[in-house]
Amino acid sequence: MLASEPVGVGVVLLNYCGVADTLACLDSLLASDEPFVRLVICDNASPDGSLARLRDGLADRAVSLAAAAERHGLVGLRHWAESKSSEVNPHAAPIDAWVLLFDNQANRGFAAGNNVGLRWLQSIEAVTHFWLLNNDTEVPPGTLAALRSAIAEDSGVDLWGGTVLYHHDPARVQALCGGALNRRTAETRHLGAFTGSGDVPCDAASVARIESQADYVLGACMVVSRRWLARAGLMCEDYFLYYEELDWAMQGKNSGLRLGYAPKVVVLHKEGATIGTSPGGGSPLSVHNLVRSRVIFVRRHLGFSVWPTVILGLVRQILKLMLRTKARLALATMSGLLAGLRARTEVSK
Repeated sequence: MLASEPVGVGVVLLNYCGVADTLACLDSLLASDEPFVRLVICDNASPDGSLARLRDGLADRAVSLAAAAERHGLVGLRHWAESKSSEVNPHAAPIDAWVLLFDNQANRGFAAGNNVGLRWLQSIEAVTHFWLLNNDTEVPPGTLAALRSAIAEDSGVDLWGGTVLYHHDPARVQALCGGALNRRTAETRHLGAFTGSGDVPCDAASVARIESQADYVLGACMVVSRRWLARAGLMCEDYFLYYEELDWAMQGKNSGLRLGYAPKVVVLHKEGATIGTSPGGGSPLSVHNLVRSRVIFVRRHLGFSVWPTVILGLVRQILKLMLRTKARLALATMSGLLAGLRARTEVSK
């Protein structure tokens, strides 16, 4: 995208049993100082009746949707519509809907679920950038304006990350942009985690340092360009949860694309609202998926040289959990390891 071209942001929200969070995120976006071009809510076949409740929630917001559209000068668009496809072919969905509710009809995981929304947004020419937001996030009014400004100022960046703060404690940072990968253990760490939000660096030298350290952008807030999708493709759907954003970043970097940090793009994150994680630890389900995805990532990107360290580390983790009488987490670690070894995947090129 040339710097002179208008920045059109399309938003993807993936819902799974999180209607209240999803609608709160939508409300925060409707209150933004600047508009999004399109927004798609993809429901991953939530068993709690989410689809009907989301439909009701959108209907209840008819007035606020109309007011936001009028405020931003958006004309000729339906305020919202609904679509579904058993073949997950969102190109058949109506392109004249400002907000689209999409029934994924299966729990496809994070990557595959978001990819449905990305495919629909790709069919809309006005969308130049694709913003994947966790449904358990909320954005302050100036966030979208800051995002569009960052994109306009640096057209060489194709994957943007922002400043992610804890929703329950906005004075603390969850991540600055994203995180770094330990290539020996395949473990990751968030950059700037638990530092004060008042210490978020905005000067060029500090931003450049964070960008040089970041191996990936945090999945709670990822923005990619059309150029990114053209070269790196959609997210790898071999992952159900975790590591998909790291895989995506590596795919893009291998294609000569650049990652950037926009410190003024602030998002408040209710960490782990869907899967049951928190700063203090994870559920058996989250542990299983984390280990499974780590093993898949190693198979795709790191090769045999790191296997001894990774396997030894997981065995030690299992033994520690057993000694701490955390048998369920130990079993989740073991099942994740075995599932990762059995999963079908291809080595990334």
